[in-house]
Amino acid sequence: MSSTLTPFAAAGDIVGLRIAPTLVEFSSGVHALLAGINIGLTVTAGAGTVTTLAGLAVDVLTAQTGTTNAASLYVVGAPTGATNNYSVWLGSGNIRMTGSIGTNVAPQTTGPSVDLSTSTSLTFRGGTTNTVFRDNSGGTALVNIGDTGIVTLSVGPLLVSTAAPATPAAKSLYEDSIVKGWVDFNTAGGINDDLNVSSVTDNGVGDWTINWAVGFTGAQYSVTCAITVDPNALATIFGVSATNTITTGACRVLSSTVAGVLTDPTGTTPRMFVTAIGNN
Repeated sequence: MSSTLTPFAAAGDIVGLRIAPTLVEFSSGVHALLAGINIGLTVTAGAGTVTTLAGLAVDVLTAQTGTTNAASLYVVGAPTGATNNYSVWLGSGNIRMTGSIGTNVAPQTTGPSVDLSTSTSLTFRGGTTNTVFRDNSGGTALVNIGDTGIVTLSVGPLLVSTAAPATPAAKSLYEDSIVKGWVDFNTAGGINDDLNVSSVTDNGVGDWTINWAVGFTGAQYSVTCAITVDPNALATIFGVSATNTITTGACRVLSSTVAGVLTDPTGTTPRMFVTAIGNN
């Protein structure tokens, strides 16, 4: 066979080897496999070692100037006529990928990735129960998407870094729409439970300062206050201090009677609740 091939026509295809057998199915029974090429490699052990073993290896090729697309392995398309038709079918085992896969002409170069064009969608389909994204070791499940659509984060928090626009989209979650801190505390400043609160300072009767563990990016955030009610006592007003501005790291709250006199809430176990929403 000649090692140099020249087409008869200017636009003709050039192939080094073409295998196009005609396979005739038998009149009965089931053929387990019909294949144009079946590679069954046998390796006899010796004293040497092997870096890479492959049933089929394709060397790196260099495309000439003017070539539009080049591929070491090119599948023209999927077969037709079967119940299930696949361009590539991996019967078992794993696929190792150190490059990118996708339709984007400029894939990422920092590691394996899936890169798609703007008009292409990507679908992940799990088994009968869920789709799982794991860490580098493959052992720890980071994100679990159940077959009912429930998303579970097994490790780490959900980070939302998009600020809400002037007109927020319906049913959307933004950075400044998430509760960033709350506390349940008593009149002495003791914390029953909290999120992102380092301490509660008791400034005196009816006066407390909520100190955030991680401060807000600015002093413009929303604070909501609530208090347990004693049906046998006078009405109590509980809210943010009007004379002490909210700061990035703290918020001062007051409890007073309707007449404006500072007082601690009454009851068997009075509790106060403060919730803050904003950017931090």
